Amino acid sequence: ATLEKVIGFVYEMRPDLGNQKVAAEPEAVSETAVDTPPSTPDAGSFDAVTAKVLEIVAKQTGYPPDMLELDLDLEADLGIDTVKQAETFAAIRSEFDIPRRDDLALRDYTTLEKVIGFVYEMRPDLKVDGVMGEVAGVVPAPTRITPSSLENANRVPRRMPVAVLRPALAWCKPTGVTLGADSRVLVALDQGGVGKAVISRLEKRGATVLALDVARPTAELVTQVTAWRHAGAIQGVYWLAALDAEPDLMELDLAAWRELNRQRSKNLYATMRALYDVVNQPGTFLVTATRLGGQHGYGAAGAAAPLGGAVVGFAKAYKRERPDVLVKAVDFELSRKTAVFADALLAETETDPGAVEVGYVGEQRVAIGLQERPLPDTPALTLDEHTVFVVTGAAGGITSAIVADLAAASGGIFYLLDLVAVPTRHDAQVQLFRSDKEALKQQLIAAAKAAGERPTPALIEKQLLAIERTEAALRAIEAVEAAGGTAHYHSVNLLDGEAVTAVIADIRTRYGKIDALVHAGGLEISRSLDKKEAREFDLVFDVKADGFFNLLRAAHDLPIAATVVFSSVAGRFGNNGQTDYSAANDLLCKVTSSLR
Repeated sequence: ATLEKVIGFVYEMRPDLGNQKVAAEPEAVSETAVDTPPSTPDAGSFDAVTAKVLEIVAKQTGYPPDMLELDLDLEADLGIDTVKQAETFAAIRSEFDIPRRDDLALRDYTTLEKVIGFVYEMRPDLKVDGVMGEVAGVVPAPTRITPSSLENANRVPRRMPVAVLRPALAWCKPTGVTLGADSRVLVALDQGGVGKAVISRLEKRGATVLALDVARPTAELVTQVTAWRHAGAIQGVYWLAALDAEPDLMELDLAAWRELNRQRSKNLYATMRALYDVVNQPGTFLVTATRLGGQHGYGAAGAAAPLGGAVVGFAKAYKRERPDVLVKAVDFELSRKTAVFADALLAETETDPGAVEVGYVGEQRVAIGLQERPLPDTPALTLDEHTVFVVTGAAGGITSAIVADLAAASGGIFYLLDLVAVPTRHDAQVQLFRSDKEALKQQLIAAAKAAGERPTPALIEKQLLAIERTEAALRAIEAVEAAGGTAHYHSVNLLDGEAVTAVIADIRTRYGKIDALVHAGGLEISRSLDKKEAREFDLVFDVKADGFFNLLRAAHDLPIAATVVFSSVAGRFGNNGQTDYSAANDLLCKVTSSLR
């Protein structure tokens, strides 16, 4: 955690450097000469290392190189999860002949800029005259473009989740979980009787069962679970709250929406956090049940009870954090009977450790896989100057770039929503950020010192990030206007239902429709479940979940041609330290599925 330890690491990895004499101090080199700017220039202006890294990342992810801006966050902005990051690092090590480091922490290399820095750190001989190649950072103003062809769109791999047949349990191996007289099991009850049937079967095997009422206040629930944990080891949890029927989304108000999510997913978070050091080893389990339709919402009919998506997303992330635990998310059709549910859940607990997402459709047992499928040639939304876009998270780097592309293709009307304040056209710090980021950093350091503050890197980076988001918001506005479109920027907290409703009311009055509702708002804070406090879980979850609900609820009487939500590989596969992010993203996927 100190520079001294970092220097010690260098000598540990390169002991041959320990005997070298220190050379005379070189002449000062301008710091801007080694700074890697945030924009994406032409490939020809990259140094060889940067160009090769971008080529590798493009191959690993399927993203074209011109989307790989060096300062974008790999996970939050580009959607490259830790699994894909590990694959990318392996390819980079192979390309540059870098030895494997067992202590390598992917969380230390969150941007392409840092990944490139890693290459130079491990291979300083690749620098040209000791200096990394300078990259020009001029971003051309957008011009009106013709929307891309279907053929070009299909050059990017399009991987779709699909239900695939899974062998019957009779053909599968045991999970290593045994339910019997030594078992102490927590069952979170549903209202339809499945939980009671599960309890009856467990008690017939001699197990001790704690029945948990998820409607109780969360604090009381945690107290109950904690007391039961202290009374003896808990083998596992059946979480059945998401089996209950759900009202139509448009029949809910914000308070009812939040209460349903509290019972189904936030109380799951609270329970598993209380049991984090107990349900953590082979022989322990977390089995959730949902009623999305048997195919986890990936069938033609879409998701039947979409709030269960958050439960599934949480379960997948918990499996990433606790790989030794048996974790399953079992999905059922609406018409299944109570006894069938209970028997299937116990059987899934003891058999087939090879799949997390499992479903039952008729007599078939399915899991969820991925298939590459081209974009279908169906009638598309016409983009022109009359197209009305609503975009949340408009101050995000990748969102701002997408707005620029949409504006250039349409010259349309854009409602840009973000928590960032309305940007000032000629903000001095924004202009300096664009022209000389390093000079801005030095200015912030000087200002902190003048104010008597300690200018730590964390403090300066926080200030830079705020300016960067303001710049991105302004860039989105400028891109719309440069394309001949109309930009309406609103500083809005997506958790404020009344504020969101006011924006939609303005759209209703002016235009009477929404052609494309793009929900890109969100944030990610990676932290293991035991260290993730409730306020943090709620913030990450609510911005995505409540934000989308508030938009849909406010626009319920408006024609909406298309909705687009930004999810993540964390939502599809789960991710270590991202139970909240995974839960929220999978919820968005299932809500979107239910809108078919």
